[in-house]
Amino acid sequence: MNSKNVQTPNRELQIDDPDKELHARHAQAIQDAQQQVSNVKFRAAEYSDRLRNLAVYNAVQELCVKAEPLFHKTQVGKEYWENTHVDSFRVHPPESAKQQQQADAHNVPVDMPSAQLQPKRVSIDSLAEFVDINPTYQFQFAYGTFIGSRVDPNVFEKTTVIPQRTSTKAHRYCNRYLDHIGLGIKLDAENEDRSDIDGKDTPHPMTQHKPNDE
Repeated sequence: MNSKNVQTPNRELQIDDPDKELHARHAQAIQDAQQQVSNVKFRAAEYSDRLRNLAVYNAVQELCVKAEPLFHKTQVGKEYWENTHVDSFRVHPPESAKQQQQADAHNVPVDMPSAQLQPKRVSIDSLAEFVDINPTYQFQFAYGTFIGSRVDPNVFEKTTVIPQRTSTKAHRYCNRYLDHIGLGIKLDAENEDRSDIDGKDTPHPMTQHKPNDE
């Protein structure tokens, strides 16, 4: 009897301790990822625009991936993960395309919108989508010119990367839920960049899904 009484609490500790240790390690991994985001943003001035945008995306994406299991533990977490619109931005045609279109202006069918250069719109509609995207985008832009009676396309390519503003918003939404469960950090106030990726137009209005706390 005495032997059994002594062994029972030991078995309970052996069952409980791994779970507590796992939770502590997970919490520490999230804190480390938060610190990495802060470090990358602090050193942002050292990078070119392209490398800065990629570095911030990679750091925030790693944080979101490590935090993802926690989002699936509650209904409010699932809603944040699946339904929070992160950001929308536009990418404008390259300058070479604009210049060439101006040079061909006498042959461009101005009454055909489909034959004009148009910006591309990118919408990231959830944190789940944010972590799975390729942060490097390649777009084709085209305008039409008359060749006799037909209209032929003139095609230009542009490669760009996800803007830092978008990754910063994803970080804020991720941290908002982590704060809800006691793992968030205090974020410094940042001036929100409302320009699009080329810094020329205001992006489309953002429709933000705000789940109710449980």
